[in-house]
Amino acid sequence: MKTPIKLILLFLLLFNCSEDNDDNMEAPDNTCIELTQNTEWVVEQFKNDFTIQFPDNYDGGITGFEGNLFLKFRDDNMIRMGYNYCGPLFCEDFGDETVSEPFPESITTLIFGEVTLTNTQQFCVNGEVVAILYYSDPSDARGKLFMKQEGEFVEALSVVYSSDTFDEVIAILTTIRETL
Repeated sequence: MKTPIKLILLFLLLFNCSEDNDDNMEAPDNTCIELTQNTEWVVEQFKNDFTIQFPDNYDGGITGFEGNLFLKFRDDNMIRMGYNYCGPLFCEDFGDETVSEPFPESITTLIFGEVTLTNTQQFCVNGEVVAILYYSDPSDARGKLFMKQEGEFVEALSVVYSSDTFDEVIAILTTIRETL
């Protein structure tokens, strides 16, 4: 007779704990991540006035004769990052698409087809937001980085990744540095 009572009490305890956790669940932590260098990764050119760092298992980089193009990919293709903002005569470091503060909750954009990006991660330098990544749910795993240029946030990089590599994507993006 004691065993059923113990099971009922255990069930009630678990149910109450589960209920409490649901009531106290908060939205994901979207604090602004400070940009910082990774001492183990090599610094490379990202844009005319910016550098970025990647782990050793990446190929590609910046190219271009009449302006910059950028394509960097993990050797297993689980992460691909790039930009190609070219007109008929010249390629630019930043695209035409912009987002403004207060930032919209989601954006619809083109990254290998149209996608709605419903999640964000902000990046800061000394507490000031200098970039924002809009990204999709893990099943889709695409994102677009906007960087602050002359007071507005302009498209700077598209990202396609495997959902289990998102932390690595963030680690790479935190290494972007302006070269003064």
